[in-house]
Amino acid sequence: MAYHLDDTTISLDRLKTRLARADLIPSQLLLRDDIDARFASLQSEGYSNLALLRDALRGSKGPARVSAQTSVPVDYLVVLRRVIEGMRPAPVALDSFPRLSPLLVSCLADHGIRDSKSAYETMLADDGIDNLASRTGRGIDELHHVWCLANVSRIQWVSPRVATALVAAGYESVARVAVASPDSLCADVQEANDSNSLYRGKVGVRDMARLIEFAGWLVELEGANVKEAGA
Repeated sequence: MAYHLDDTTISLDRLKTRLARADLIPSQLLLRDDIDARFASLQSEGYSNLALLRDALRGSKGPARVSAQTSVPVDYLVVLRRVIEGMRPAPVALDSFPRLSPLLVSCLADHGIRDSKSAYETMLADDGIDNLASRTGRGIDELHHVWCLANVSRIQWVSPRVATALVAAGYESVARVAVASPDSLCADVQEANDSNSLYRGKVGVRDMARLIEFAGWLVELEGANVKEAGA
């Protein structure tokens, strides 16, 4: 299973359904304006899946080109592009996680693992953590911790510090976040942050609900059985 979703398997109908149901941030709410007609126009021009639409919208001139084809307003397509790009969080450099030791980070880098994507995909393979432990001489528990950080970093809006708090609170995978309640997740992560001083301020219940929704989207698209590392 790859770090990011396979965009070729995500139809525009599925994307439209998510935009219609998700708790969008205020700047994204315009995406619901005339959504059926606008998505139908995109589909009629051959944009049948997320990968095709993402590629077409790339670059500063992408939205204007697609607008000329489809009559969908440019400002609508600019916001849609931002939403689509946000669904593929950039891999996080391992040295950005505040509780990983520099020696562990350096050791993993020596074996070609420098960010959350390479860590996730290497350790997700059958016996991936055991094999990596044998190659690096590092402990299974600390490698599993790295895998957990990499896993939850796949959720949109999760920074390295929030990922650390999630894992410290016991939410060690996308699948676990997906089945949490917003109130419990908020309280547990706040407690972990208070204990570890990871970031200032507080992530509210509504924002936690957005993390849960995105995690559920990942689980739904990847299949019901999201593999737990070491299982």
